[in-house]
Amino acid sequence: MQTTSEQCMSFEDARKYFVYRMPVIRGVCILAVVASHISPIGGRFVAFGVPVFILLSGLYLSLNHRNERWPGFYRRTLKFLLIPYTFYSLVYAIPRAVRGWTLNELWHGFLSSEIERALWFMPMIIGLYLLHPWLRRLYRKSQVGVCFTAFALQLYGWPLMKANGLPEGAATTLLSSMAMLGYFVAGYFILDHAKAALRICERWTGRIASVAVWLLWPSLSLWSVDGDVGGWIAKALNAASVVAAFFVLASVSCPESRVGKSVARWVACFGLYSYGVYLLHPLVISVVSRVVTQLTGLRSGEFLWGLLVFTLTAYAALLIVKWLANRPLGRYIT
Repeated sequence: MQTTSEQCMSFEDARKYFVYRMPVIRGVCILAVVASHISPIGGRFVAFGVPVFILLSGLYLSLNHRNERWPGFYRRTLKFLLIPYTFYSLVYAIPRAVRGWTLNELWHGFLSSEIERALWFMPMIIGLYLLHPWLRRLYRKSQVGVCFTAFALQLYGWPLMKANGLPEGAATTLLSSMAMLGYFVAGYFILDHAKAALRICERWTGRIASVAVWLLWPSLSLWSVDGDVGGWIAKALNAASVVAAFFVLASVSCPESRVGKSVARWVACFGLYSYGVYLLHPLVISVVSRVVTQLTGLRSGEFLWGLLVFTLTAYAALLIVKWLANRPLGRYIT
């Protein structure tokens, strides 16, 4: 049975429900990414970080019909992706050059995002932005068909291509958007069915089911002998876990208590600078982890070591990025 608030809520109100929560959800996502890079085992339960971020990207771009007009859309958005990718590639190229990488190796690393592992995210999302004006219009013609095809390409097509000799380097980078295509289109679907999505977030049955589905995949993966469940059913469970995590985050990201609101504001700061924190945090982790180990004697894998490295990395990366944001052209790299 619908509550009175659900009955009175319009479709636009339901859309705003998710839009207002986006900074907090983005903040949780980037903190989840940092945590997963510090604790690989515990990181399985926060592996939703990048996928949910991609889902939010699809949702956000769908808010404005102007984003379906490709010349103007590209002019407005791509500079905020290409410039940070180039900037942070140069940052990570410095220690590689010191270690003896040649100019040819650095150029290949830039084209293939191999200068730093975290940089793979940028070519992937650039590809999704390039697809968006065409993909969104195609989605309007067949929502179910495009959703099914996008997830089929993501879960089965992309791994099959990579397993059958897709050449490494720039060719793989150009196609890497397929790795998250389903989640991107899921953002379209959730926005266009905002009232139904809202019911999942606001009803206790929906919240409990979302938590259960979110935890199912990492639990199965953790308990399996080889650390990987495998199989096409497992891939579907993994995707369902990500979407369920989004509903969990959306339902708790606007708390009523004073303490909850304070926490939400703190997390939202990371959401506002999420690109910069994501791209900078590997460098910060490498420095912070060494400092923590030398000063405390703790070792990687210990709980207290992980807690200290996570806390210091998150704060340091945020402070650096906020400082960069106030520099000339800083808005392009944060």
